[in-house]
Amino acid sequence: MSGTKLLAHILSAAAFAPSPDNPQGVCLLFVSPEDSSLVSKVWMSDSESFSDDEELIATAVRPDSSAFAYFTAQGKIAAYISPDSKIRFATYDSTQDTWTENTDSFDVHPKGQFAALIGSDGQKRVFLQDQSSRLISLSGVGGTWTNTTLDVAPIEGTPIAASIVDSKTCVFYVAQDGYVHHASEQGDGNWQDESIWGGLKVGTKWKRFHLWANEAGDLEGLVLAGDNTIFHVKDGKTDVFGTVDAEGNFTPSTTKEDVSYPPYPPYPAYPAYPAYPAYPQYPQYPQYPQYPQLPQCPQPPQPPPCW
Repeated sequence: MSGTKLLAHILSAAAFAPSPDNPQGVCLLFVSPEDSSLVSKVWMSDSESFSDDEELIATAVRPDSSAFAYFTAQGKIAAYISPDSKIRFATYDSTQDTWTENTDSFDVHPKGQFAALIGSDGQKRVFLQDQSSRLISLSGVGGTWTNTTLDVAPIEGTPIAASIVDSKTCVFYVAQDGYVHHASEQGDGNWQDESIWGGLKVGTKWKRFHLWANEAGDLEGLVLAGDNTIFHVKDGKTDVFGTVDAEGNFTPSTTKEDVSYPPYPPYPAYPAYPAYPAYPQYPQYPQYPQYPQLPQCPQPPQPPPCW
């Protein structure tokens, strides 16, 4: 059951991302219950414990803040909700070993959450619930942002997840009809909204969920409910397999050894690195002419035999 430790931490964390410094590590962002700061911890799968490295990203965030982490060897970006319910972005400065808050900020509902991803084209996408409870899509290129209000009806304080499914940007939320919905961006820029999982109705309040398309192309997900129950959703069916406390400690719901644990959710969508340009072929050097053979020097005459 050791693998469930990381699973529990992923669901109780505000965000997670692969460690750019260690292939065995997973960076988990937590809101400190003591001072509401946002910290990054690295879970090492080989030792199944947190490393000693703990990084302070922001000194003050909203206690129930969701977050986003984009950590690569080329740089680190984090997003979170400030105490005044604004999404803010911070960038890591490796030369100063500090995090600097950017000027970009977006208002969210006092109970609202957000999700974010970076597309294959490098475009930043943020999905949030605004102060009027509307679901907003933000697209950022450079320092310019455009927003679209989606024609959907989310519940107040809905958890939000986002991912790329069938090459389309998708956002998932709990609708006012009590079902999980999924809105996907179409090629013409419009959004198509529909319920998923065969009309699975949400019972207890959901705190957080991660969704993705499996190898068969079906949507499955992991959910942290309001009572800290963790369950796996697949084919419209839920499989409860334990609870997690505030420290990420997991308590299984069964002691059976053959229990089927759900897979880990995939890491946030990161853009593909561009292919390196093909290096030109070096020109063939010209063929140098063969030097002529030197004439054979005659052999000197043999001296007469000595008497």
